[in-house]
Amino acid sequence: MTSISEKSSIGASPIIEEDDQPFSSDSFVQYSLFSLRQRITIILIVSSVSILSSLSSALYTPALPKMAVTLGVSISAVNFTITTYLLLQGLSPIFSSSIGDSLGRRTLYSATLTIYIGACIGLSITDAYPVVLVLCGLLAAGAAPNTALGAGVIGDLVPASQRGGYMGLYNAGIGLGDAVGPVLGGAFAQFTGYHGIFIFLLAVSAALLTLVVVILPETLHSIVGNGSILPKWYLRPLLPVLLPDKATTAGDPSSLSPVRRLDIFGPVRLLKQPDVLCCLALTGVCYMVWQMSMVATSAQYSSQYHLNEFAIGLTYISNGIGELVGSLLMGKVLDHEYRKQLRREAAEEATSTNNVVLIGRARLYSLRLPIPMFIGSIVAFGWVIKAHTHIAVPVVLAFLIGWSVLTLFTATLLVDLFEDQSSTATATFIMTKGLMGAVGSSSIQPLINAIGTGWTFTALGGLCILALPSIFAEFYFGGGWRLRRTKALQHDEPLEKRPKNSVQDSSTSGNSKHLLAIAIPGCAFHHKFLH
Repeated sequence: MTSISEKSSIGASPIIEEDDQPFSSDSFVQYSLFSLRQRITIILIVSSVSILSSLSSALYTPALPKMAVTLGVSISAVNFTITTYLLLQGLSPIFSSSIGDSLGRRTLYSATLTIYIGACIGLSITDAYPVVLVLCGLLAAGAAPNTALGAGVIGDLVPASQRGGYMGLYNAGIGLGDAVGPVLGGAFAQFTGYHGIFIFLLAVSAALLTLVVVILPETLHSIVGNGSILPKWYLRPLLPVLLPDKATTAGDPSSLSPVRRLDIFGPVRLLKQPDVLCCLALTGVCYMVWQMSMVATSAQYSSQYHLNEFAIGLTYISNGIGELVGSLLMGKVLDHEYRKQLRREAAEEATSTNNVVLIGRARLYSLRLPIPMFIGSIVAFGWVIKAHTHIAVPVVLAFLIGWSVLTLFTATLLVDLFEDQSSTATATFIMTKGLMGAVGSSSIQPLINAIGTGWTFTALGGLCILALPSIFAEFYFGGGWRLRRTKALQHDEPLEKRPKNSVQDSSTSGNSKHLLAIAIPGCAFHHKFLH
């Protein structure tokens, strides 16, 4: 486990302006020898692979009414294919993430993409509803682990102080899938049937597998260190164009991280940590609510506005563009807040390094506007649909929903808290949101049938409000929890045996104003803490 003082500080990047970053330009190589060009290329590759997870569901969400007719089932039944997808999306990273953190990134990428290709072949030729259910689960099992893997790769290449910007770019790629997927899916559904969707995904995934095998390098620190060590021949790409120039078989052994043992249930074990539970409570609920809105939108636009599949796909563009914009802006905000927290800690003499100690505060400050935006937009969306307003109104609200929800997901706190098992930590988030999304997607239509669209979305907004205390708990106590965990690991002592009050966050006293700055957007305290 990495100590509270992170492995290194970092140098210039395309994400942080040179005159606004307090880090030495030479220290980046202590963390990673990959050049700027190599880092960006690698992140573009893993982002492209990660798009498959969002693209898969986004492509056929507008096609749900057409799929129901083709398969001869009801809308509720065809919605269950999304439930199956989300269920396996949540379960598959439990078994795969530890492989990525133990055996390497390339190995798992090759395996998951092969599974995904097999599922696409089956879905492109079958019309049997039970087979579609099974293959949708297999599709998720091949796509979902790649999102956690990509976050792990970014954790390998970029330290915490610049990770926000890169994670913003990474999540923007995922948002791009949500932006273009529904349009393509609507077009395929209307002109080729839903089989055309999976033929397209088959071609994309085959091209990505080729890219991974040919040029993607291994980045796991326990295998290649900071990139100075060449891995065994079977872990190398066919073309070494993205390997650091100084990489040798001897390399720098001091840059190697300890090899993590294979722990299949690692993502589940992380749920025992209170800061993990706090991070997941709000983001998991918000993902479930967002997924429910996405599933409901297709049927509502079809029944209320009488749109065809292609037109429904066009309405989803606003949500995807909102995700794209939100994640890109959030990346810059995260890095900005990191530097502000570093200056606060330096002024209080809480740190003598170029690294933030209370990393939770650096990340959570950025959520004080997106959270109320998401809740307000969700509630308003239900009522404007019920009121049958002009189609432009729900489309604009969908943009705000996409903007705010991807902003919440872009926060890198779990990766920051568990840098040496970043894939496992991200898999814990994917597991939680997948399982909660599965529950939500299967219940949204019966809920709308029972109490109506307006009250359904009002209840969803209320559910998000109920989850808000978890953010306050992480902000207020997270530093102490992290310090206690670090000290327990340093002494090889199980956390359960340590007294719960053995470590306190010395800087939590008198910080109710910090909490108000998160809870009340635009309040008078903002000026003090933002400037």
